[in-house]
Amino acid sequence: MFLPSSVQSYLDGRLDQMEKRVAALLYKQSVELDMGMSILADCVNLDEAYLRKKSAESAARERKIFFHSIPP
Repeated sequence: MFLPSSVQSYLDGRLDQMEKRVAALLYKQSVELDMGMSILADCVNLDEAYLRKKSAESAARERKIFFHSIPP
């Protein structure tokens, strides 16, 4: 669809602002999650091998969910 350049420019600017806002929120959320997980791991004294195993299991579950939800 063809849009006048002024409208296209406006939409590009708004989308850029939204992208930056979402990226900032995702970064903030990941920092908070990492902090919470670090505190939890310190409190329960889990060893590194156990954490690696659980991380791999979680990643595998997420990949399965993510790729299962994508239509062919």
